Amino acid sequence: MATISGTLYLLGGEEAGNLEIGQELLRGRTGVDLAVLPTASAFMEPERAVLEIGEWLRPLGADVEGLMVSSRSDAELDEFAQRLQSAEIGYLTDGSAMHLRTTLKATAVFDALIAMIERGATVVASGSAASVLCDPMIDPRGGAPTVGLGPIRAFTVVPHREDDEDASEEKLLRTLQLLPNSQPALVLDAGAGVICHADGTYGAIGNGEVRVFRDAALVPEGLKSLGPWREPPS
Repeated sequence: MATISGTLYLLGGEEAGNLEIGQELLRGRTGVDLAVLPTASAFMEPERAVLEIGEWLRPLGADVEGLMVSSRSDAELDEFAQRLQSAEIGYLTDGSAMHLRTTLKATAVFDALIAMIERGATVVASGSAASVLCDPMIDPRGGAPTVGLGPIRAFTVVPHREDDEDASEEKLLRTLQLLPNSQPALVLDAGAGVICHADGTYGAIGNGEVRVFRDAALVPEGLKSLGPWREPPS
């Protein structure tokens, strides 16, 4: 990646309606141009995903528009890529991690999202979308690491849902044990989030728990133990 001047938000999911997170995303600004990509929600009412974000963030000052990118052909359209070039915030919704990865990989829309961060804008990734922006990422079909999209390589995001019937500390630890070479894991509860600042540092937001693991063991220093989320410019 080129020199970064923007901000990346990684959210655990189910953040719609969270006042603290909403205010942090908009930072007191009004008329913020926010483009929602419900790509991961393509098979789970994407229009509803856009509506929920609009109902949450419009009262706080955002001008919300949905970009209905649901297939690779959509993700190659100049109209969507160009729309992101003018947006202040690009928002990737939660949903299917594998569909999101397949749809955006090596496309004009994904390039536009990376360009947003490089030019000083903000990209928000919720739940499974946050995991896909890591490399490696967790394959939700079995919990093993697989190739993600990046640009994050310093850690792997694991959205950990307390209300998921399959979610348990035992399952989480099994997943973490599969990560290679002491790769750190950032585990986000629903309603929690992490800000990845342009200078490579981090901050926690929301009312859920943010935990860092390495070699399947909890790291007491938390976010302070992580290296920069991006490679420094050469």
